[in-house]
Amino acid sequence: MVSQTLFGKVVTLLGQIVLARLLIPEVWGIYALALSAAGFASIIGQMGLIQALIQRQNLLDYWVRPAFLLSSVSGFLIASILASVAPFWATAMNESRLAPVILLLAVDVLLISLTVVPKAILHSRLNFGHIASVGAVGIIIQTGLSILLAYNDFGVYSFVIPKLIFSLFQLIMLWNLARPSIGFGFQADQFPPLLKDGGAVVLAGLAYTITQQGDYLILGALAGTESVGLYFLAFTLSTQITTMLTNNIQTILLPSLGKIDRVDGTQYRQVRRTMTFLAILIVPVCGALAVAAEPLIALLYGSQWGDAAPVLQALSLAAAFRVLAGPLAVLVQAKGRFQVFSLLHIVSAITFLTIVGVMTYFAGILGTAYGVLAHAALAVFIFSYQELREGRATIYSIISPIKMPIISTLLAVIAVSLVLHAFPGLEYCVRVSSLFELGIIGLVGGVVYGGGIYWLARSDVLDLLSLVGSVFKVKRGALVNNG
Repeated sequence: MVSQTLFGKVVTLLGQIVLARLLIPEVWGIYALALSAAGFASIIGQMGLIQALIQRQNLLDYWVRPAFLLSSVSGFLIASILASVAPFWATAMNESRLAPVILLLAVDVLLISLTVVPKAILHSRLNFGHIASVGAVGIIIQTGLSILLAYNDFGVYSFVIPKLIFSLFQLIMLWNLARPSIGFGFQADQFPPLLKDGGAVVLAGLAYTITQQGDYLILGALAGTESVGLYFLAFTLSTQITTMLTNNIQTILLPSLGKIDRVDGTQYRQVRRTMTFLAILIVPVCGALAVAAEPLIALLYGSQWGDAAPVLQALSLAAAFRVLAGPLAVLVQAKGRFQVFSLLHIVSAITFLTIVGVMTYFAGILGTAYGVLAHAALAVFIFSYQELREGRATIYSIISPIKMPIISTLLAVIAVSLVLHAFPGLEYCVRVSSLFELGIIGLVGGVVYGGGIYWLARSDVLDLLSLVGSVFKVKRGALVNNG
């Protein structure tokens, strides 16, 4: 699963680099604003049914049929509503080109809602490899088509048309893999439990979407589509590697935690262990992205994206805090506390809108980025509320997984800075060669971080290496057996 996701992320990154050379920031901004509207609609269309079905995985066959009916009807209704409000959304954002893009994305919302049942079945069976494989193949198709269309001057539709094709491909493949038994033999009393749990998840999903898409909307309203485009690219780049790891972990974590005793604290201990491993892997990557933002943007994307570099620095640091907040949010969900889950996300969304809105108003695009960073840090404590309240966690235990990785990363940053400024000749070479500067950051930073984290958190590093080794051992054994 990790290999498929890694491959998909590499393809996405390479495609992003090519598309950034072919499309101006304003085009990226239009797509980001349209995607924000579709994101809210998609959350409502899915009705939180994937999570509700996973919680009922022991009786999945009993719940599949009503869930399919609910997701299909809601998907159609929400897609229709989105299409009807497209002109109003375009007017609100002061961008007439948004309306036809949103109309096409309304179809995408319907297609995504039809994947709810097969996704829930595959998650419950722990068939994560199949899901990742479908995603990887779809990303290849989507990225290739996007580049082809962008080269032929399709503008924003270079993003939209391939996305529709990807969603259709995913729908067909997931249904073929899951093969759910769909009929009409359901009872009326099956709907209220699904609606109750799913409704709470929808509220949480909408609140979460605010924290993921609200920054685009605020920035679009206050600064325009070009700023949104610069921000969109920086945000996407900042989350490439972190999303690869955290999405895999969280996809596995929810159904896995659902099988663990909720009373004795085992769930929290498993989540904390996951947070520690993620911090060791992701904090140095985020630190490296922040340090290397300027030469990285210059080398990969060109001068027209230069203003995205300081935005990337702030968003890279924000991604490190999401490493802690993500598993804590999954823990609340895995315990079946959907109302608490929803409430925490609502608090997070209100905090997000307040901080990002105020900072964007006073500082523009940089204010948006640093507002997101401030919210990401606060979100760690918001989603740890339940564990803190029940006495299973302390503030120290919540932040301790990231402590040693941050110290080691700071040591690496200091070492890189000393090397880059120690010799005038070397500094001159770095300035004329972004590639050489990136090499120094990777080599020196990697060596110093590796030594520092091994010295400060040796037992955690050895546990992580043991876990990685066991995963590869299992995969190698499976390949041998299949051979």
